[in-house]
This record gives sequence, C-alpha cells and structure tokens, in this order.
Amino acid sequence: MKRKFLILLFVIVLNVVFISCRKEIQIDFPELEIKPVVNCLFTDKTPMTVQLSLLKHANDTLDNFVNNAEVLVFSNNQLVTKLALTSKGLYSNSQFTPEKGKIYQLTVDIPGYKLVRASGSVPDNNIKVISIQSKSGYRYEAVTGTGEEPTVPVEDITVTLNEDEEKPDFFGFSFIQNRVDHYYNNDVLQLIEYEDEYSFGWYFRSEDVKVISEGVNNYDVESSILLFRDVGFQSSIDKVRFYIKKEIKSKYWGRLFIFSPEAYQYVHTWIIHDYTKYYDFWEVYEALPLYSNIENGYGIFAGYTTQQYEITPDSTQTYQ
Repeated sequence: MKRKFLILLFVIVLNVVFISCRKEIQIDFPELEIKPVVNCLFTDKTPMTVQLSLLKHANDTLDNFVNNAEVLVFSNNQLVTKLALTSKGLYSNSQFTPEKGKIYQLTVDIPGYKLVRASGSVPDNNIKVISIQSKSGYRYEAVTGTGEEPTVPVEDITVTLNEDEEKPDFFGFSFIQNRVDHYYNNDVLQLIEYEDEYSFGWYFRSEDVKVISEGVNNYDVESSILLFRDVGFQSSIDKVRFYIKKEIKSKYWGRLFIFSPEAYQYVHTWIIHDYTKYYDFWEVYEALPLYSNIENGYGIFAGYTTQQYEITPDSTQTYQ
C-alpha cells in the first residue's frame, strides 16, 4: 500500500512540475498583404480558363472569388481575347484555345488593386514516345507498425522517349485505369472493374534516378504524378522506369505531361507544399511556399501539353 501511495505521489508532483513550466508565448505574425490570386495552367487541348480570387486568412469563411475583373489576353502586344465571367471567379472564352509555342500575356484589372500581369506559353518541344513496355510483377511493401510484407501486384513500366535536344524538357507522367471495387464473398476477396469509370494510379512509384533526383517520389498526391527532366538523359533517346499497382490485368493508360519551365516549377512546389502543409505527429515538415510568376499578385499562369497512350499488360507497344 505504501509503495502505491509513493508512486501516486510521484505522478502528482511530476504533473505539477510540468504545469508550472508552461508559459504562454505570443507570436506576432506579419500582416498578410491582400492581393489577387490567379490560377491558370493552360493547355492547347481546351479553352483557357482563369480563376480569380483574393488572398484570405486561414480562418476566413467568406467567399473570396473575384467577379468584377477585366481579364485580357495578349500576344505580341496585340489583344487576342477578352475572357468573360462564366461562374464564380472563373473567366473563359469557349472560342479561344491557346496555341503551342505562342507566348501569351495576361492582364487582370480589379477595381482597388494594382494591375496584375503574367506571361506564359504552351511548350512546342518535339517530344515523342517511342515505346512503352509493361511487365506484370510484384512488390513487397512493409505495412506500418506490423512488420509484415504483403505482396503488391504491379506493372513495371519502361517508357522510351525521344526528347528535344535543342530545348530543356520538363516532364510529368501519370497513369489512369478503370476503377476497381473490392468486396468479400464467403470470406474470399473479389474484385470488380468498371469500364466506364476511371481513377488515377494512386500506388505509383519509381526507382529511376531521373525521377528520384527531383525529390518528389515519396510524396503521396491525389494526382499520382511523377516529375522528371531531361538533365539525366544520356542521349536524345532514353528510358524512364516506373511501377504502379494493377490488380486486374486489363488495359490502362499512361499520360505524358510536357511542362513549360514555369508550370513545372509550380507543380513541383505544389506536390511538396500539399504534402507538408498539415501537421503530422510522425512527420514534421516546414511547409514549402508555392512558386508564383504573377506580378502584383499570387498564383500561376503557365502552359503545358499532354500525350496519352493506351497500354496492355505484359506487352511492348510502339508508337509513331
């Protein structure tokens, strides 16, 4: 009994010590300068759409979309189009789709704010996918906290590229597959695939130094995109390797992104920013600020283009 009493007394004293050591510290954060935020990653595949809003504090709940702006697009100092408000904060012109290689200048005039400017283009680099090889296999991934190593069915993918040696190239790759549902029938796991519904390949990794060197390989992001550049290429024709979880051996699709330097830098910082912006007990990060090329504002105005390829497991497909 005496022993229990002494232990209880020790715990009480320890708590008092910790409580007495607590001190409230007031931290003065700098006032945020409220500026317009421009979000526009444009492509040669669809009409240009610009989203406008105002910067707001994290605890603000009010709608901050900008619905009274004049949004103009120029090229070579000539007016190309005026983007009209189509819904909350969205400005577009269904008749205007950007062209590859043409530099566009954006101006945004919002009453009460400085004129916002930016420029960007869709890259016209001469990039070709020569072939994509897909081989079925397995990976072993430890389950956190269990020490087990379950078998993960994957497709090992080798993409052979012919890149543009005259210009620096900035790439991204992602995979799309039919959505798969899991259910149990008499304690046996069953899989069902929906041919008209699609999802990104969320278990998507690479051990290729071209990808690893970009520093984003281990971040889980909704889009499951991996980035790489041509600085690691040994010649104009080189290979990049990935692997993706694939439970049913049916066709799927690979999507190659070709970014402008500004779009690449924005996506690169967005991947890390999105992963590190939340506090995690096991992982503590310093949030990375997003890249911006907007004068008198925040956000991005930059171009990219895509190429999509159908892939069949356990095959090598060539493309012209």
